[in-house]
Amino acid sequence: METLDVQVPYISYIGKNAFYGCSSLKWVKFPLTYTEIRPAAFALCDKLENFTIPSGVASIPMSAFMGCGSLKSVEIEEGITSIGNNAFERCSSLESITIPKTVTSIGTSAFDFCTNLKSVTIEEGVQSIGYYAFDYCKKLSSVTIPESIVNISSFAFEHCSSLKTVNYLGTKDPGKNAVDVFYGCKELEKINVPDGYEDTQFCGSKTGVIERKVSTASLNSKPTKWFITIAAIFMFMFL
Repeated sequence: METLDVQVPYISYIGKNAFYGCSSLKWVKFPLTYTEIRPAAFALCDKLENFTIPSGVASIPMSAFMGCGSLKSVEIEEGITSIGNNAFERCSSLESITIPKTVTSIGTSAFDFCTNLKSVTIEEGVQSIGYYAFDYCKKLSSVTIPESIVNISSFAFEHCSSLKTVNYLGTKDPGKNAVDVFYGCKELEKINVPDGYEDTQFCGSKTGVIERKVSTASLNSKPTKWFITIAAIFMFMFL
């Protein structure tokens, strides 16, 4: 099955694991009347190339598109309020993503191992970035973090080995309780913050007012990572 036109009357959701592992599926027409995608619905559809998530869907659940290695384009329409844990993990062909202002949270490992992700746009309105959210996004060279972000969790951008510039538009450190947010970002040269920035650190590292260089301590010391990826895969294989 290469194409799927979902037009089932009286049903308003795509069920859990519904198309899990459909390795030939390339294209899906998703009806606007559907309001829910359930966990791992399209996980490991490794030929799926693009997907539009309509505004009527409240959230993108855990592992929804995990392991869709050919997924190049995802449109997340305004109205969606959250991106779940591991939602797009290992979507290794994904090159750009825009997180609309209606999304309040980006979950743990949401874009983990999206190794070709070059452009991330986080709109004003997004409030939190979870653990390992952009871990191993090796081609990401810069990111702008809007003022609305009030929490960045540990390891959120670790191993983004091409990341050179971070621009933060807020005035208070959103990562006061985080560690190693930029661990392994060996090319990171500066973090830009506005003139009114109130703190002396940014995400656990000392910073100047406008730009600074990340301390070697923040780049080279790191506690053990919990292997949530493996847990997520096995959870949905055996449900």
